[in-house]
Amino acid sequence: MPLFGIVRDSPFIFLGQRLARRAGRGSITRGLPRSFPSPVNIGFSKAVVVFRRGPLDNLLNSPRGEVGRYLAERGTRILIAAKNQVGVKTGRLKASINMRQYRSVGGQSLKIGSPLSYALIHHEGTRPHIITPDRAEFLRFSSRGRVVYTRVVRHPGTKPNKYLADNLYLIR
Repeated sequence: MPLFGIVRDSPFIFLGQRLARRAGRGSITRGLPRSFPSPVNIGFSKAVVVFRRGPLDNLLNSPRGEVGRYLAERGTRILIAAKNQVGVKTGRLKASINMRQYRSVGGQSLKIGSPLSYALIHHEGTRPHIITPDRAEFLRFSSRGRVVYTRVVRHPGTKPNKYLADNLYLIR
């Protein structure tokens, strides 16, 4: 039976089994962070690990718990770096990049991105393509200070600016 919606093979269950084995050998405190023993009671007479629901749920699933604060701090690093790297023409894309922290059955996750329709095009780039008018007979645009009318434009494409993917190294 899963513990608090955690899959049986999750690292938390593995960690609990590892702690139980260490408790049997008497080497339980070596290599553990100081904040870890608070949600776990360990009996040294037997190899027993008792998970207390409240503190464990707070540790793993609360945005104010250690895991939540860790995720928020790493996500904020990526968010700031992405906003610094993104191209700025009007500033709308830069202002729309945001971070959301989610809590689900499997734990917590972060979502960093932009809801704008052209955010993916800016991130991934485009291949060379042809632009034709949809509702009119001609395309109208200005180039080098002149107004140009044409039926077809051969767009050279755009280079990708992977402002999100380039900054994932900041998670480490």
